[in-house]
Formats: sequence, structure tokens, C-alpha cells
Amino acid sequence: MLRKFIVTLVFWLVGHCTAADFDHTDWDILLNSNVVVLEGGKATQMNYASMSADRADLRAYLAKLAEISREEIEDWSVASQLAFLINAYNAWTIEIVLSEYPDIDLDDRVGAKEPHQCRRCCRSQQDGEDGVGNDGQRN
Repeated sequence: MLRKFIVTLVFWLVGHCTAADFDHTDWDILLNSNVVVLEGGKATQMNYASMSADRADLRAYLAKLAEISREEIEDWSVASQLAFLINAYNAWTIEIVLSEYPDIDLDDRVGAKEPHQCRRCCRSQQDGEDGVGNDGQRN
């Protein structure tokens, strides 16, 4: 259940952020090919087996991310910075999972056993407690 919650949250965040200063098309293609929609669109889940088959494409995307300097990112809008960092975090997290796939226990890796243990971090994203509002402007 926790795994489904985290995957849903991750892809919701990605879907609501865009980075005009970096082309995330390769990431979008990977997600469209490897994320399964569940419960009539109420949830999503990563298909790690199929993503494993696309690992070369994932690594190519990660290499593109690594080419971007901190100075370049600082010139972008806050919304673009946030989208870039969320996508980078998500892509690297999937790469880490794949490095141990299929022997990984995601519940142990994440550390939280119940969704309520994640509420503070999730609420901060939704409520703008992290200093960035939904419009990408600093609070």
C-alpha cells in the first residue's frame, strides 16, 4: 500500500510541474511506457520489470541531467528548478531500485510502513510549506 501511495505521489508531482528550461521528453516517454494506471485512473504503479528493459534509456536521461550545471539551474524560474529537481530525484530513485531489482523490498528501503508516516512531507508539498507555492512562486 505504501509503495502504491509513494508512486502515485511521485507521478502526480511530475505531472503538475514543467521545466521549460530542460527537455524532459525522454523521461515522459519512459513514464508513459512503464507506469501502469490502476483503479480506473485513481492510482499508478511503476512496472519495474519493463523499466528494467528500458534501463539504457533511463541512464541516457540521467546522463543528460548530469550535464546541467548548478549555475544553469539557478537561472531558471522556480517552477522549472522544482520540476528539474523532482524529475532528477525520481529518475535516480528508480535507477537505485533497479540496481537491486528484483530482490529489493521497497517497504524496508523507504522506511515508512504506514502512509500516515509520510503525511508531513506530502502536506508540505501540497500546502507550500517548503517555501514554494503551487504557482511556483516563493512564499
